Amino acid sequence: MKKILLTMIALLSITNSLVFAMYGNNNDWIDFLTDGNQFRARMDQLGFVLGNDSIKGTVGFRANTGYWGSILTSSANTKLDATVSAGIGYTSDIIGIGLGYNYTYSEGYKLDVHTPVLAVNALANNLRIVVPIQVAVKDKLDNTYDNYMGISLDPQIRYYTGMDLINQIRLIVKYGMNQTKTASETYTASSFGFDFRLYFGASVGNVTLNPFIKVTYDTSLGAKGKSVGSYEVLSDSVVIPTTTGDVLDRETYTVAILPTLALEANSDIVSLYLEPGIGYSITDYGMKGSKLEHSLAWSAYAELYITPVEDLEWYFEMDVNNSNNENTGVPVSFASTTGITWYLPSFGAAQ
Repeated sequence: MKKILLTMIALLSITNSLVFAMYGNNNDWIDFLTDGNQFRARMDQLGFVLGNDSIKGTVGFRANTGYWGSILTSSANTKLDATVSAGIGYTSDIIGIGLGYNYTYSEGYKLDVHTPVLAVNALANNLRIVVPIQVAVKDKLDNTYDNYMGISLDPQIRYYTGMDLINQIRLIVKYGMNQTKTASETYTASSFGFDFRLYFGASVGNVTLNPFIKVTYDTSLGAKGKSVGSYEVLSDSVVIPTTTGDVLDRETYTVAILPTLALEANSDIVSLYLEPGIGYSITDYGMKGSKLEHSLAWSAYAELYITPVEDLEWYFEMDVNNSNNENTGVPVSFASTTGITWYLPSFGAAQ
C-alpha cells in the first residue's frame, strides 16, 4: 500500500508541475541535493522532493516574489504570484549534480523571467555549489522601451570544513544587469555584491553554539553621472530601472559587518534555532555633497520545529531586521512563515 501511495504522489507531482514546488527564484537550490523525500506545505511554499538513493526530482512553487507571500490572487485578475520550479538530480558519495528551472512572472511589467540552475555537491556533500542565472527579455516593455534585457546571478558556495574552530564557510556573489533600448539610445545599469560568512562551533551544556561573522557589500557599477535609481538592480530578481532628476556624483555602495550568535537546542519533540545579531553598516548614496551614513545593523531570526512523530514536522520561521528601512522608511522589517513537512521513505527502501 505504501508503494502505491508513493507512486501516486510521484505521478501527481509530475503532472501538476504548475501546482507544486519547493525552491524559489535564487539560490534556494543549495539544499536540493541533500533534501530527503518530503512533502512540504507552508504559507509561501508547496511541493515535493521525491526519488531514490541515486535519482531525485522536485516540482512546485514558492511565493517569494514580493507579493506578501501569496501564491495565487484574484482580487482583480487571477494571477500567479509565485515562482514555479522543477528539477532533477543525481546523488552519490563522490559527487551530486542537479539541474533546475524556475519560472517567475512579473505582473506589473508583463515580464517572463526564466532561471536555469546548476547545483553541484562534492566531498561527501561538504562542498556545495549552486549557480542560478535569471534571464528576462521582452520587446515593447511598459510601452516605453523598444527592447529590455535583464540578467541576474547570485551563485553560492558552502564548504563544511569538519573542524571545530571554523566549521563552515559561505560565499554568495551577486551581479545584476538591466539594459533598455529605445530608438535613440541604449541604457545599461548594473550592480555587484557579495555575502561572506565564517561559522564557528562550540557547545555550552545542552546548547549548541554556531556563531558566525557576516560581511556584506553591494555597489553600483558605472552609475557615476547617471540618474538616481538607474543603477538599482536587485541581484536576486530582475528589476526594471527607474530614474529621477538628480545625477549621481560617484558610485553608490553599502558595506556591513554583522556578528551573529547562533544557538540551537533540541529535545525529543521540539527543536529551536535562534540567530540574534548586531553590527555596523556604512552607506554612500552617491549624491554630490552627501556624507556617509553610519548605522546600526541588527537582526533576529528564529526557527521552531515540533516533531510529534519521526516523519511529521511542524515548522515556524521568523525574521526581524532593519535591512530595508532606507527604502521604506519603516524601522523594522518583519517576515514569517509556518507549515508542515511530511518526510517520505525513499523509493526502493525496505517497507
